[in-house]
Amino acid sequence: MTEIVYLADHPEHIHTIAEWIYNQWADKSKKTLNEVIESFKKRCVKNKIPLTLIALADNECVGTVTIYKNDLKTRKNLEPWLGSLYVLPSHRKKGVGEKLTNQVIEILKQLGFEKVYLRTEEKADYYSKRGWNFIFNAQDEKGIETKVFAFQL
Repeated sequence: MTEIVYLADHPEHIHTIAEWIYNQWADKSKKTLNEVIESFKKRCVKNKIPLTLIALADNECVGTVTIYKNDLKTRKNLEPWLGSLYVLPSHRKKGVGEKLTNQVIEILKQLGFEKVYLRTEEKADYYSKRGWNFIFNAQDEKGIETKVFAFQL
């Protein structure tokens, strides 16, 4: 069974998830793995944004997600954001991503937010099928085309 917990309660997994995020999305010409590790150390908190959650299956870290204040610098007026959703390939299509996303929604409700945003370049269908509403196409600060979605809490 998969359990969703705060990274703050399991900091031993910081290096693992930092490697996943670094390998999946980091601009390696501008950021080192050690910088990503340090940024996750700052997200080892509860009920304060930014914060990171992880998915544990039999004490193995199999996924992660972060709540950011903002994940699209060209639209600073929108907050908060779900970002860096990553599930190990061997655990995909087992509901892990959905559990992580649902926990983000619950935490943000408890923090008093009414809406959460996300951006995606590749997974628009995944989020649409789970009740997220497409809002607009945008470009990020690097000129990358992205789709922005929102979820009413």
